Amino acid sequence: GVTIIAIDADDPDRCDAVIGTNPASIGIAAAETLVAAMKDQDIYCAPMQTNMSNTVANTAREAFEKKLVELAPNAKIVGRLECDSNAAKAQDNLSALMLSEPNLNSMMSIDSYAGLGAAALVEDRGLKGKFFAIGMDDAPEILRAVQDGYLLGTIALNWYGTGYGACELAKTIREGGTVEYNNDAGANAITAENVDQWIADHDIDMNA
Repeated sequence: GVTIIAIDADDPDRCDAVIGTNPASIGIAAAETLVAAMKDQDIYCAPMQTNMSNTVANTAREAFEKKLVELAPNAKIVGRLECDSNAAKAQDNLSALMLSEPNLNSMMSIDSYAGLGAAALVEDRGLKGKFFAIGMDDAPEILRAVQDGYLLGTIALNWYGTGYGACELAKTIREGGTVEYNNDAGANAITAENVDQWIADHDIDMNA
């Protein structure tokens, strides 16, 4: 028969196993990165996602908020924002929240355009080192924002690990072994400390 490994999908009637990044891993990695960077500073944060009806994004956000208060019990979520995958809207919505919540000093993205909007806000307002934004994905423009200091970091899905892991799962099944049905490939935090190495290791064309 044919062995089928699903990537970021779930169809137990037709698939032998599933692998991909668990959305909760994104939120956990973002919380750990934010708390490590802000150290003893008070955290007033706003997660931003494509829209509030996206169940995958909601899972990531809920995991972020849970891990954040676990690591920094006094941290406060002062807003939950949407961006409709539009960087300009992300920047506008962050700006509006800053007016009503002047203590806002951080955000995390569950949409790559959310991070780009936050980076633009940090650059335009001269908030480097004062406003801590975490992006999502490892597209060249997001990695440049990390290099330039407009983003504290970004959370990348582990696509290489997903592909490699899928092959390993299929091989084990074909050889008669057993595997777990759900397999998490994890998420990677990219910050100023490791962004250049990430680019080199993944052969990312920064001029794309």
